[in-house]
Amino acid sequence: MAAGGDLPHDLATYVIEAALGLEHGFWGCVADGATFKTLGRKRTPQGRAVIGRHAAELDAAEIEVNAVYFAWRRGESTPVDDDLVDHGAVAPVAFAFLKHTGRGRCV
Repeated sequence: MAAGGDLPHDLATYVIEAALGLEHGFWGCVADGATFKTLGRKRTPQGRAVIGRHAAELDAAEIEVNAVYFAWRRGESTPVDDDLVDHGAVAPVAFAFLKHTGRGRCV
């Protein structure tokens, strides 16, 4: 758990990328066939090509995701809070995390 002790970093990344609508963040690239050593998969030329095509978007996504994640850890509001709690398939996971960090509310 690279970013915290209560929610796996990869799960937090998925939730936040989805809320921000990041098409080619970490998980979007994985869906497109990217291969990352951190997932325990053998790197392939095709997987490296996906990463290469979206390197700038991956870097930007990491910055955006970390900004939201660490704001939540500090108990601060973020631009995605209401959308995560009120809408979408990721809402239950996001709500559980926000509740755990003292930011959740009943909807």
